[in-house]
Parts: sequence; structure tokens; C-alpha cells
Amino acid sequence: MLTGDNARTAAVVAEQVGIEHVLADVRPQDKAAHIARLREEGGVVAMVGDGINDAPALATAHLGIAIGTGTDVAIAASDITLVGGDLRGIVAAIALSRHTVTTIKQGLAWAFAYNVLLIPVAAGLLYPFNGTLLNPSLAAAAMAMSSVSVVTNALRLRGFRRPATAQDVRMSVPRRLADSAFLVGIAVLALGIGAGLTALSRTSAAERGMNGQLAWIQGTGMPMRPSMSVMMTAETEPVDADDADVAVDVHVPADAVPGRPAPVVIRITDTRTGRPVEDVGRSHEEWIHFVVTRHDLGTFAHLHPQPTGAPGEFSVPVTFPTAGRYTMHAEFKRKGEMADVLATSDAVVADADATPDQPVRESGRVQVVDGVRVELTGDAEAGHRSRLTYRFSDARTGAPITTLRPYLAAAGHIVVMPADGHGFAHEHAEVKDAAGNPVFALPGQSFGPELDVHAAFPRVGLYRMWGQFRTADGTVITTTFTVDARA
Repeated sequence: MLTGDNARTAAVVAEQVGIEHVLADVRPQDKAAHIARLREEGGVVAMVGDGINDAPALATAHLGIAIGTGTDVAIAASDITLVGGDLRGIVAAIALSRHTVTTIKQGLAWAFAYNVLLIPVAAGLLYPFNGTLLNPSLAAAAMAMSSVSVVTNALRLRGFRRPATAQDVRMSVPRRLADSAFLVGIAVLALGIGAGLTALSRTSAAERGMNGQLAWIQGTGMPMRPSMSVMMTAETEPVDADDADVAVDVHVPADAVPGRPAPVVIRITDTRTGRPVEDVGRSHEEWIHFVVTRHDLGTFAHLHPQPTGAPGEFSVPVTFPTAGRYTMHAEFKRKGEMADVLATSDAVVADADATPDQPVRESGRVQVVDGVRVELTGDAEAGHRSRLTYRFSDARTGAPITTLRPYLAAAGHIVVMPADGHGFAHEHAEVKDAAGNPVFALPGQSFGPELDVHAAFPRVGLYRMWGQFRTADGTVITTTFTVDARA
């Protein structure tokens, strides 16, 4: 007890309340100095006071506690104010603080445990063993369950009761056991709900009357569409830049020459505000999918512009193989949007007439690329989404290839354009397991020997299909087929 009263008065009060260490006749600055010395000795110091003379010491202590019936100066200098004059409130405040901090730690541990358990599942850790993937609906349920458990645990503080004695400030063994039992019960309930939802999500499509619970994630192919019109053939159809209220300016240097890389710059702006678009997100691991073809479809390049650092600006070096007219398709996704944005532009490199257009003719259905034999089967039906199949085998031995790797978060990328160049589709290869469930392009996944693609052919005529796939050694091979879509 630090007091400015005389020693006799201080001794009488200290004896009545059981205080052993008493300092009397202490001036205000001496109170603060004594508190500072206790702090220097390594102790955590709490100071209780109610008068003007106590204010410096209240401010110096780790924890200043003012009596609500005291002076305004003391209340202003303290961290906690006891509304009444009952000093037992100090015990209650400390006990409640400890319970609150413990609850916060439990909430953090609970939320961290959810992430530690579910992030590997979301990354496909269990897929090689039992085919388990984290459905977005399950992820949402897990997040909701995490919030419910944390909030429910915090609400238990409403049952707090003031300790009868100072010795009861520390959490008793029964209380610790009760806390543990509650948290274990919530964990068992969460695991039960998660297991039930997982089992339900893995129910066959026939039993649920739908075409696979996760098919909407795999079905990210973009259907064929004319350059300046809209064909409502699928929900994932890309939107014209004009319809998306964005302007895409593709700048090709005027001095670009065939055979040499030319720095192509893409600037994306909002047509409503005139400001750069800064919310472009990654789609299939890249910011922009930039497909460059010669006017006669004689050349193909699938490139990925990178941010330059300027708002809404991207760049990529493009090597135009020959002189001529080129068509460039920029496809990207804005954050929070489901559909991609597609912008089409043209460029002339050197003397456009120096390279005569080559006629587009139907090709054979077998090609050999880098030692891989690729066969394309299936019929292209005009006006319908047609199923075509790529089959892969070793060109030397004929053995089926089952070691294809994911390429840009897909089993394969296929670009489809009509012979006249007035249309564009960017599809993704599809794979299903023996049960008919989609197989996703997760790290470590392998594919083959067959990959399916569902492509739309809006009208009768020839279409060129460029397919890109990654082999086991990391090489990306590009196949080129021309098919005739018939009615």
C-alpha cells in the first residue's frame, strides 16, 4: 500500500485488510517512482487508486485501475474503472480478462485448425487415394462452421461469474475440462457434418438427377462465337469487350518485322469512367490468354502478357513469322466475374501482300509431334456442340501415353476458329474417371491416353483446331487439325 497518510493511519488500515507491505507519507511523484522500480525489477504491476495524487502512478503501471467514485483525473489516467467502490471488482476484472484472452486463443486455434485440415484437401491431397476433392459448397459450409464454433465459444463468456476469492482467479481444473469437452464436442459435430456432406456430394449423378456435383468447375470451355455477335450457347460464353464496358487497345509497333520479337502492349480501360481496369484476375494461371493467328490461319501462337506495372497495362513479345495480316484475340477475366472478356483486334506486319493467303483445307486425323502420335476422332456437327477425342500414343512403340501433365490448370487447351477467321473459341480438354466424375487438373495429376473436348461449330464449313498439351517431361506440344463441320 502506497499512501500519503501518516504511518499510524496507514498501519491501522493495512492491518484491517491484511496488507503486509506499507509505505506511508509518500508524495505523488514518489508513488510513480516506486511503481517504475517495480517494473524495472521485471514484475507486471497493477495500480489501484482514486485520487489526484494517484494519477501519475496509475499512468506508470502496466495496468491502472481507478475507483469509479474517485476523481476524474484518476479515471482518465487509468486503463480500467470500477463503477462502484467495491475492490472485489478487481478480482472479477482480472478473472474476466483471463477468460476472454483464453477464448480468443481458442478461437484462433480453432480457425487455424480448420485451415490446416482443409487447405491440403482443397489442394487435392486426398485425391490420389480416394478421389476426394473439396466442393465449393463444402468449403462454404466449413467456413460457416468455423464461424459458428468460434462465436458459440465466445458466447459462453455470458455465463461468467465473479470469483468468490482471489484464489479463484485461476481457471479451475473442472472449468478446463468443461472447456475441452465443449471444444471436442464442436469438433466432432463439425467432422460429422463434413463427412455427411462429403458423402452426399459423392453420390452418383444419376441418384441426384444432375450431371456431376463439380461439373460446373470443370466446364470452363468457351464456346464458338462470331467476332461481333453474341451466340447464347452456354453460360460460360465470353463477353465481347464492348458488352463488358471495357476498351482493349492492342498496340503493335509500326516497325515490327517478321522473325523478330516485337513488344506488343495491351491497355485495358473502363469505357464508362475512362480509367484503367485494375481488377484483372488470373484465369487458368495467367492474366491474359493472347492468341495470335495469321489471317489465313497459317500460323498460331498462344501467349501470356504480363503486367508492366502501369495500371491496366500488359505486355508480351510477339514474333510474327511472316509478313501479312494477323488477328489477335485477348481473353481475360475480371475479379468477381464468371464470364471471360474477349477482345479481337487486327495488325499488319510489313508488306501484307508479300505473303499470299494459303487456302484452308481439311486435314488428316493423325499427326506426330515431338515423338507423340496424336489422333483426332469424332464428327464435327454444325450448329451443335460436338464431342471430339484426342488419343495419344508413342510414335515409335505405339504404346498408349498416360503421363500427360496439366497445362495451365487444364488437361489441355484447344483453340477453334472457322476458316474465314470470323469466330473464336477457347476450349479445355475434359477427363472423367470410371464413375463418370470429372477429373481435375491438379498438381501431380496425369492424363491419357484419351482426352475429350466438346466444341461448338456454329455453321457449316471448315474449322482449324489447335490443341496444346504437356508431356511428362514438361514439353508443350501443339497439334493442328482442320475439320469439316457438316449439318
